[in-house]
Amino acid sequence: MKKSKIYEETEIDQHGEVKSKKSVSVYESKKDDFYVKLYLENISYLKDLTKAEILVLFALTKYITYKNTVHITVAIKDKISATYDLTAGTIRKCISGLHSKKWLINTSRGTYIINPEFIGKGSWGNISELRGQLHEVNDFIHRK
Repeated sequence: MKKSKIYEETEIDQHGEVKSKKSVSVYESKKDDFYVKLYLENISYLKDLTKAEILVLFALTKYITYKNTVHITVAIKDKISATYDLTAGTIRKCISGLHSKKWLINTSRGTYIINPEFIGKGSWGNISELRGQLHEVNDFIHRK
Protein backbone atom coordinates (compact mmCIF):
# COMPACT_ATOMS: atom_id res chain seq x y z
CA MET A 1 0.00 0.00 0.00
CA LYS A 2 1.40 3.36 -1.02
CA LYS A 3 1.30 6.29 1.30
CA SER A 4 1.65 9.85 0.19
CA LYS A 5 2.67 13.01 1.93
CA ILE A 6 1.95 16.38 0.46
CA TYR A 7 4.16 19.33 1.22
CA GLU A 8 3.29 22.80 0.12
CA GLU A 9 6.05 25.20 -0.78
CA THR A 10 5.28 28.89 -0.96
CA GLU A 11 7.69 31.51 -2.24
CA ILE A 12 7.09 35.00 -0.86
CA ASP A 13 8.77 38.12 -2.24
CA GLN A 14 10.32 40.92 -0.20
CA HIS A 15 6.95 42.73 0.10
CA GLY A 16 5.22 39.72 1.65
CA GLU A 17 3.28 38.84 -1.47
CA VAL A 18 2.99 35.22 -2.62
CA LYS A 19 5.22 34.86 -5.64
CA SER A 20 4.60 31.15 -6.29
CA LYS A 21 3.01 28.21 -4.61
CA LYS A 22 3.44 24.55 -5.37
CA SER A 23 2.58 21.21 -3.83
CA VAL A 24 5.09 18.40 -3.66
CA SER A 25 3.85 14.83 -3.25
CA VAL A 26 6.16 12.23 -1.77
CA TYR A 27 5.25 8.59 -2.25
CA GLU A 28 6.45 5.80 -0.05
CA SER A 29 5.90 2.19 -0.92
CA LYS A 30 6.74 -1.18 0.52
CA LYS A 31 10.08 -2.76 -0.21
CA ASP A 32 10.30 -4.25 -3.71
CA ASP A 33 9.12 -7.79 -4.02
CA PHE A 34 11.86 -10.36 -4.41
CA TYR A 35 12.87 -11.00 -7.99
CA VAL A 36 15.54 -12.58 -10.16
CA LYS A 37 16.12 -12.42 -13.89
CA LEU A 38 15.44 -15.53 -15.92
CA TYR A 39 17.13 -15.36 -19.31
CA LEU A 40 14.67 -16.47 -21.96
CA GLU A 41 17.37 -17.24 -24.53
CA ASN A 42 18.28 -20.26 -22.39
CA ILE A 43 14.85 -21.17 -21.03
CA SER A 44 14.67 -24.20 -23.33
CA TYR A 45 17.18 -25.90 -21.00
CA LEU A 46 14.39 -26.21 -18.43
CA LYS A 47 13.11 -29.16 -20.47
CA ASP A 48 16.15 -31.14 -19.29
CA LEU A 49 15.08 -30.78 -15.65
CA THR A 50 12.62 -32.90 -13.71
CA LYS A 51 9.60 -31.24 -12.13
CA ALA A 52 11.20 -31.61 -8.69
CA GLU A 53 14.47 -30.06 -9.94
CA ILE A 54 12.55 -27.07 -11.29
CA LEU A 55 10.77 -26.63 -7.96
CA VAL A 56 14.04 -26.82 -6.02
CA LEU A 57 15.81 -24.46 -8.44
CA PHE A 58 13.16 -21.78 -8.15
CA ALA A 59 12.94 -22.28 -4.39
CA LEU A 60 16.71 -21.73 -4.16
CA THR A 61 16.46 -18.44 -6.06
CA LYS A 62 14.70 -17.00 -3.02
CA TYR A 63 18.04 -17.27 -1.17
CA ILE A 64 20.34 -16.05 -3.96
CA THR A 65 22.83 -13.24 -3.26
CA TYR A 66 23.88 -10.51 -5.69
CA LYS A 67 26.87 -12.71 -6.59
CA ASN A 68 24.40 -15.47 -7.60
CA THR A 69 25.57 -17.52 -4.63
CA VAL A 70 23.26 -19.65 -2.55
CA HIS A 71 24.25 -21.33 0.73
CA ILE A 72 22.12 -24.45 0.94
CA THR A 73 21.73 -25.03 4.66
CA VAL A 74 19.64 -27.61 6.50
CA ALA A 75 17.17 -24.81 7.35
CA ILE A 76 16.75 -23.94 3.66
CA LYS A 77 16.28 -27.60 2.76
CA ASP A 78 13.66 -27.90 5.53
CA LYS A 79 11.76 -24.86 4.18
CA ILE A 80 11.82 -26.28 0.64
CA SER A 81 10.70 -29.65 1.96
CA ALA A 82 7.76 -28.12 3.84
CA THR A 83 6.74 -25.82 1.00
CA TYR A 84 6.83 -28.39 -1.81
CA ASP A 85 6.26 -31.57 0.17
CA LEU A 86 9.59 -33.05 -0.91
CA THR A 87 11.73 -35.42 1.16
CA ALA A 88 15.28 -34.57 2.17
CA GLY A 89 16.49 -37.33 -0.17
CA THR A 90 14.60 -35.85 -3.11
CA ILE A 91 16.03 -32.40 -2.43
CA ARG A 92 19.55 -33.87 -2.23
CA LYS A 93 19.00 -35.66 -5.58
CA CYS A 94 17.64 -32.48 -7.14
CA ILE A 95 20.66 -30.46 -6.04
CA SER A 96 22.94 -33.15 -7.45
CA GLY A 97 20.94 -33.19 -10.70
CA LEU A 98 21.02 -29.40 -11.00
CA HIS A 99 24.77 -29.52 -10.46
CA SER A 100 25.35 -32.21 -13.09
CA LYS A 101 23.14 -30.29 -15.56
CA LYS A 102 25.18 -27.10 -14.98
CA TRP A 103 22.37 -25.10 -13.36
CA LEU A 104 24.32 -25.06 -10.08
CA ILE A 105 28.09 -24.61 -9.83
CA ASN A 106 29.62 -25.92 -6.60
CA THR A 107 32.11 -23.55 -4.98
CA SER A 108 32.45 -25.21 -1.57
CA ARG A 109 30.54 -27.57 0.66
CA GLY A 110 26.89 -26.48 0.61
CA THR A 111 27.62 -23.35 -1.41
CA TYR A 112 26.70 -23.00 -5.07
CA ILE A 113 26.50 -20.36 -7.74
CA ILE A 114 23.27 -20.44 -9.70
CA ASN A 115 24.52 -20.38 -13.28
CA PRO A 116 24.23 -16.73 -14.44
CA GLU A 117 23.71 -17.94 -18.01
CA PHE A 118 20.22 -18.98 -16.87
CA ILE A 119 19.27 -16.87 -13.84
CA GLY A 120 20.76 -13.73 -12.33
CA LYS A 121 20.19 -11.30 -9.51
CA GLY A 122 21.30 -7.71 -9.61
CA SER A 123 22.28 -5.34 -12.38
CA TRP A 124 23.14 -6.52 -15.86
CA GLY A 125 26.70 -5.23 -15.33
CA ASN A 126 27.22 -7.47 -12.29
CA ILE A 127 25.69 -10.50 -13.99
CA SER A 128 27.75 -9.92 -17.14
CA GLU A 129 30.93 -9.67 -15.03
CA LEU A 130 30.08 -12.90 -13.23
CA ARG A 131 29.44 -14.62 -16.56
CA GLY A 132 32.86 -13.46 -17.77
CA GLN A 133 34.59 -14.75 -14.64
CA LEU A 134 32.95 -18.15 -15.03
CA HIS A 135 33.96 -18.30 -18.71
CA GLU A 136 37.57 -17.54 -17.74
CA VAL A 137 37.56 -20.34 -15.15
CA ASN A 138 36.03 -22.79 -17.64
CA ASP A 139 38.59 -21.82 -20.30
CA PHE A 140 41.42 -22.36 -17.79
CA ILE A 141 40.09 -25.77 -16.74
CA HIS A 142 39.64 -26.95 -20.34
CA ARG A 143 43.20 -25.88 -21.29
CA LYS A 144 44.71 -28.36 -18.84
